Amino acid sequence: LGLGSAATTPFFAMRNLLGPVGYSGPARAELVDKPAGLPANTFFHWYGKTEVRPKRKIGHINLKASSRAELDTLCANVDRWVIAWEKSWLK
Repeated sequence: LGLGSAATTPFFAMRNLLGPVGYSGPARAELVDKPAGLPANTFFHWYGKTEVRPKRKIGHINLKASSRAELDTLCANVDRWVIAWEKSWLK
């Protein structure tokens, strides 16, 4: 059998989530169970870490778009969300 098409219609990206600089301590359920305010077409994945340390990979966000331009906009929106999310650990 032939392999068939490997083309995909949507565009995808992944944004790693690192422990914020300035916070070491337990994972906070309100920030990882159902994080608020994520843009549409994003999928939050927490790695089950119970301890958060600066710059330690603790999860990622998958992004899905129908065009490159839409993906670029979505990436920018997710970057702004991640900055706010990281700051919320310091409160």
